[in-house]
Amino acid sequence: MERLIVKDLTLEIKDRVLLNHLNFELEAHESLGIVGESGSGKTLFSRLLIGRKPQGADIQGELTYRDWDILKLKEKDWQEIRGRKIAYIAQNPHGLFNEMQTIESHGLEVLTSLLKITKDQARDQFVQAMEDFNLENSRDLLKKYPFQLSGGMLQRVMLAMMMELNPYMVIADEPTSALDSWNAENVADLLRICKSKGTQLLVITHDYRLLKGLVDRIVILKKGDLIESGPLEEVLKNPKSEYGKALLAPRTYKRYRDIPEKRDYGFKD
Repeated sequence: MERLIVKDLTLEIKDRVLLNHLNFELEAHESLGIVGESGSGKTLFSRLLIGRKPQGADIQGELTYRDWDILKLKEKDWQEIRGRKIAYIAQNPHGLFNEMQTIESHGLEVLTSLLKITKDQARDQFVQAMEDFNLENSRDLLKKYPFQLSGGMLQRVMLAMMMELNPYMVIADEPTSALDSWNAENVADLLRICKSKGTQLLVITHDYRLLKGLVDRIVILKKGDLIESGPLEEVLKNPKSEYGKALLAPRTYKRYRDIPEKRDYGFKD
């Protein structure tokens, strides 16, 4: 079984229901977009998929991906899965890098430890991967530190490194939220490259327009409730819920785009 199955998934913290009886499935060959305004539960759900549970959370229901019962995995299991099989791209890539280590140091550390290859092999693979993601002068980039690169460039570096691990799924959490339109389209192109390599995408965004050409299905969340789900083009063309109609209307897009996230879900660092 290689599907993603979400069955009656509910998450509460101190009597606050943050995910409310979610139900949907995703086939192995499909990619998914999750949209909704801030506080809808998008990031909360995505963090569960990499084993990041909020402190004090009461979680009920089923969350299965491939052969893994996600909610029952131990941390030692996640050491083999997180990053290698399910990769996560956060909104702020700088937070995932040690500013005191070069890009080369990051790449060699990840690739040699997880792929069991030599440093020379890892360096060559990393350089080729960065070139595949349209990063010019890749060997020069190896000597740079993360603070010397823009957020957009760091996202490319991170994607290049992750894709060398051949993950089953890449989760992109608001990958364009801090970028201008030109760089946002570049990131969308990079995600298309990931998909073309056979990697399943789960894209979380305020901007439903980002999803076109990237995902096959869409889920709309509002305050932890699943409002609507279905094939992307079908939902975009004819949303059935009033909330979906409002959220997906071009004229209301800006209304939801820049609302800051105010919820504290209590995640462990």
